[in-house]
Amino acid sequence: MSLSEKPQEVAGGVRRRGVRSAVMAPVRRPSVPRSSSWPSAPPDSDGRPATRSELTTMCRGLVEYVTWPVNNAAVSFNEIDTNSVEHAETVLNTNFYGTKLLTEALLPLFRRSPATSRILNISSQLGLLNKVRNPSLRRLLLDEETLTEGKIEAMVSQFLAQVKDGTWAENGWPKVWTDYAVSKLAVNAYTRVLARRLQSGGERVSVNCFCPGFTRTDMTKGWGKRTAEEVADFGARLALLPPGELPTGTFFKWRTPQLYSKL
Repeated sequence: MSLSEKPQEVAGGVRRRGVRSAVMAPVRRPSVPRSSSWPSAPPDSDGRPATRSELTTMCRGLVEYVTWPVNNAAVSFNEIDTNSVEHAETVLNTNFYGTKLLTEALLPLFRRSPATSRILNISSQLGLLNKVRNPSLRRLLLDEETLTEGKIEAMVSQFLAQVKDGTWAENGWPKVWTDYAVSKLAVNAYTRVLARRLQSGGERVSVNCFCPGFTRTDMTKGWGKRTAEEVADFGARLALLPPGELPTGTFFKWRTPQLYSKL
């Protein structure tokens, strides 16, 4: 089984049939057809784009409400010392669009929760702004007052267009694992925008990112500073912070909370 075929894991707190429980279930990533047009959402297994309402309906049929999803949808097709963008569409489709679509589909279930809900997106410091060498792109992402989901998606589309025409390497994108880094750059930006949107609407939902650092997994071929179990333990601790200690729109670099936009 190749890396791209392995199931992704989604963990979270849910209430099902009157019993609150923690769940961690394998969710297989659907196949992604290669095409010249960029889909607005990850296709499902029959190639038809899944809609937000379809996902929401499916989730409502399974659970009463969601309290704390931990989203670790991520793929990379590079070895540690390579930087191919051959699978850039699949990487962006899974890592960014998959995360965004699932989050938006679950929002109605967060609102049903009697407690403060929290979303924790597993991200990467490869997607921090200090990795971006394009001044105009940095200005776009630093302007938090005007940054929108539409602008983030336009950035992703621009990158994919440059991958297609072969100019991506000269346009100031991150140098290491470029397609993966751009996907996490988009996830970090989306997390910040979503946190602001929910906060301004008075929603009791906290949204943060967590970079576990160099972790020993299949993606790193077993190399890394810490085990997946250590990362999972600390990630769960972040997701379960008491409401009074729970930030929103924050990037956690291992155990250090930082506003990603300031880096």
